[in-house]
Amino acid sequence: MNKKSEIEIHIYSINNLKDWIYRSMDVGLSENLISNARALALTQNPNARDFDPAIAVAYDGAKAVGYTAVFADKWCDEPIFWGTTGYIDASMRGRGVGTRLYSSMMQACNNQWFASDSGPAALTISKKTGLGIYYFSRYYLSFSQTKSLKSTILAKMVQRANRKVLAHLNLSTHLEITRYVDDKTYAFITQHAQLDLFHRSQKMLNWILQCPFKASAPADLAAYSDYEFTATLPQYNIYAFRILLNDKLIGFAMFRLTMGDLTLLYLYTDITFANEVYASLVKHILNQRIIRFRTFDKGLIDYYSRIGAKSMNTKSRIQQISLSVPANVNIDPSKVIQGGDGDMFC
Repeated sequence: MNKKSEIEIHIYSINNLKDWIYRSMDVGLSENLISNARALALTQNPNARDFDPAIAVAYDGAKAVGYTAVFADKWCDEPIFWGTTGYIDASMRGRGVGTRLYSSMMQACNNQWFASDSGPAALTISKKTGLGIYYFSRYYLSFSQTKSLKSTILAKMVQRANRKVLAHLNLSTHLEITRYVDDKTYAFITQHAQLDLFHRSQKMLNWILQCPFKASAPADLAAYSDYEFTATLPQYNIYAFRILLNDKLIGFAMFRLTMGDLTLLYLYTDITFANEVYASLVKHILNQRIIRFRTFDKGLIDYYSRIGAKSMNTKSRIQQISLSVPANVNIDPSKVIQGGDGDMFC
């Protein structure tokens, strides 16, 4: 029998998640498919409707062999869906399972499906399904773990020197941690978001900021990925702060931290005070115990190169990220992509 014909695709909706989480109903979901924290977070998405798709699973009999998830968003006030995590069992690769899985999810999303492709396989599937492909640059800083006594001493000396410079630059700047985007802060964001490719609503930003998220996927697929799934993976720590200069709001930043990986999700800056904002961010980054930092903001990386990249244990690189969108959607590649890599899920 043809292996393809045995594969079944099951789409689970937001309402399925609610039935499972809130009503303890047996709808075919379990912690082996999606963590409770993530399912709960998806049900609280302000853009999600009960009948919207949430996750799609490919089954070979009773075994999950493919998985993808989406979260509801808006594009020009129209409903869209962001594709996030996706996994295919290694034994099923090259058999068309991934294309069937993603095609089924796109159909469930009325083809209003957006995603940043995290690897060659995902990009190949996007091209097969007829999506439009655009490219953006994502910037990485890697902080190598020093091992020799000499390199450790040198790294600490340089970091100390960096912090002295940054402390001087940030003398009047104050970072105010926040767990909520209030009306005043959102007005600032709106004022300084003219170049954003995706402009998130105040409710959406607060959903991202306040919900506990965990990555998850079928437990059977864990052997084919670098990550462990469900409750064993620490949840993302998403936080934000306002950047104040003499009590004047000059910037807003939102970060995601997990497993030594720090990502700048959003940055809104009063351009008049760009150097002060960047200096605050660089100081914050250098004070974190991380092994990697990533951002779509080239200005921050350029500033870091000028001011904060003296450390001998820092390496930088640029990765081209492909953004897949419906064929009828035209993207302006000159605009800034923020949070568009899946926010809390990638």
